[in-house]
Amino acid sequence: MVATPAPVRGPASMLTEKQLTALLSIEGDVQLKAAQLSMLCCEYRTNLTRVLLHYEPLMAPLRSITFAGLQKVKYIETQLTWLERVIVLQERRGGSKMLPPRELQAIENDLMINVRKEMQESYQQLDVTTKEELAVLRNYECPPKQALVTMAMAMRVRGEEDTRWSNVQVVLSENYFFTFFISRAQALLLRPLADDVLEELEVYCSSPDHAPEALALVSVPLAAIGRWLWAVRDHYRVKKIVLLPDPPITVDERRQMVKRLRNELQINKENMRSASEELNKLQEQAVRRTVEVRNEYDDTMCPLHDSFEKKTAEFIKVLEGKDVAAEEKVNEPRQEEEEEAEEAEL
Repeated sequence: MVATPAPVRGPASMLTEKQLTALLSIEGDVQLKAAQLSMLCCEYRTNLTRVLLHYEPLMAPLRSITFAGLQKVKYIETQLTWLERVIVLQERRGGSKMLPPRELQAIENDLMINVRKEMQESYQQLDVTTKEELAVLRNYECPPKQALVTMAMAMRVRGEEDTRWSNVQVVLSENYFFTFFISRAQALLLRPLADDVLEELEVYCSSPDHAPEALALVSVPLAAIGRWLWAVRDHYRVKKIVLLPDPPITVDERRQMVKRLRNELQINKENMRSASEELNKLQEQAVRRTVEVRNEYDDTMCPLHDSFEKKTAEFIKVLEGKDVAAEEKVNEPRQEEEEEAEEAEL
């Protein structure tokens, strides 16, 4: 059988003068405790914010160092892969400086596998952008900094000098974006990217604020455009790496390049490790301080919250015409028995 809950009683039709007096007294207590609880909550949030504001400026540079270092490490590792495979190719040909273009192209194609995959996924993400999401990004009156920087970088990669938001809004218009943006992006890969633009793109991608995951918190289409920019960066990185030196160089010269890159790779990893260790220490300090603040307020806020709930329950009971004092006398022996049982268990 399913138990039928008892109906909630409404306010008593007539309250005695004694009940009205008790009601007014309890109402004052409820309002006072609510005000105290609200004040403590505001104070608690303010102190938590102070902790975050103290540690965030210390942690942000370390996060940037770690993030930028990771981008450099990936670039150096790609360079090493290319050089080591070319060295093997040269050794097979008796140390010849001249190498067959077909075999070099095969190495380049291998390096491009992940890049092309990322590029296709960025196109798919751009393609599934909804009109509503695009309209939100386009209609910003005061665009967030991440939106301004990302779209300015996209305009530069597209070969446009005018990076004002009014021009960006034209590119983000529904008709242009869904008809021409992807096809234009694909056509851009057929020509070299200017060195100054490539340098700007490297700087852009070295910031954790411009990672697609961070951009997704601002706007879904912005994250798709950011992901495309990262894929473009990786594409031109490979193109730059496989560009053969003129005149051609020997195996020993390439080995020297490998040695220099390995030293650079080790230095970058050590810098990242140091920054990561310092960041972990600061994060642990921030967590400890947050717990300390929480514990300080729990000792005051928890009893106050319990008292507030108790007074609110008393107010409702008096409003229903119940005798609170009589109920407390009935419940006192039961509470004493429960407390004695708990002490016996301990």
